[in-house]
Amino acid sequence: MKNNIDEMLIKLSHSKFRVSFHLPKYLKEYVNNKGLETIKNHAYDLIKRNIGNEFPKNDGRQTPTKNHPVFIAMHACACCCRSCLYK
Repeated sequence: MKNNIDEMLIKLSHSKFRVSFHLPKYLKEYVNNKGLETIKNHAYDLIKRNIGNEFPKNDGRQTPTKNHPVFIAMHACACCCRSCLYK
């Protein structure tokens, strides 16, 4: 499984779109202030809500590209919608 993840991360690193996502200073501060455990909980909730439902609201357009570090990470890792996950 680790090899599959490593391979996928290498593929994502060659995507011009995926590598364009970076955390701005205010979101880095947000992560530092909230702590990693809180951000992990946010990630679980946001992923469950945005792509975990059988029929997500606005499928393919449900994840914003700013305002939360998890949203940015979801786009960077191609986990923002089901079609990106499928690819």
